[in-house]
Amino acid sequence: MFTDGRQKYLGIASHCVVGDDCRLAGNMLVQPSIIDGGGKDDVIGEVYQCTDLTQPELTTDFCLIIPKVDVSSNILGLDLKPTGKYADVKPGMQVVMSGRTSGVREGTIMATNVMVKIEYQCGYKVFKNGILATALSLEGDSGAPVIAKDTGDYIGYIVGGSSTMSLIGYGKLLEKEFKVKPAT
Repeated sequence: MFTDGRQKYLGIASHCVVGDDCRLAGNMLVQPSIIDGGGKDDVIGEVYQCTDLTQPELTTDFCLIIPKVDVSSNILGLDLKPTGKYADVKPGMQVVMSGRTSGVREGTIMATNVMVKIEYQCGYKVFKNGILATALSLEGDSGAPVIAKDTGDYIGYIVGGSSTMSLIGYGKLLEKEFKVKPAT
């Protein structure tokens, strides 16, 4: 959950709400997602602002969603309470995430400020300023929050991964691009 000081927003990876051309596929977010059997009766929010995935280079892959249901900033399965702060990310940090597919998983930051070539629905994109962690995520975890295990400070969100690593979008860049902070 995020805030700009006036409104609270949900966050999700942009590539979860775009079509094959990397353009926004609609303006409503359903949960469970359509791929998981959700439909028009499962709307939980309205898309407010998203990263433009049609660009060849990206520093974020994120959407803000205006919730249409009651929501909490607590993260499912975690006892840590959100602090409302972005973490100062460093290699070796212990992190935890709560994903749709894999649930709660722990890992370690391996590198920061990485550049990775990612295959999106509409072709390859260069993702800059990412964070690499040990394998935290599985397919379906995109957009899941990643937080510092010791403090609860927000690290970022899952962009993608493999059997050996997870790519995390750097949370502090959301403040620059979307003018939001983690909500408490």
